Amino acid sequence: MFRLPRVLVPALAALALLPLLSCAPKRAGGTRTKIVIWEQMDAEERNRFEANLAGYRGVDSPVEIQHIPYETQ
Repeated sequence: MFRLPRVLVPALAALALLPLLSCAPKRAGGTRTKIVIWEQMDAEERNRFEANLAGYRGVDSPVEIQHIPYETQ
């Protein structure tokens, strides 16, 4: 009869359980994670940032940008 080495059995068990690491619980109602970015940019920088961010918005998660003045941080 063929016997597996002692190290091979735990390795095969770990390999069989590996796909479970990628599983995540489903959110109720299909809600997405909201990303909030706090920034303290001037108006010109903010416009460039918004233009760069436009390609990402709506693709995966909703993005909200909040302007926080430096003095209130």
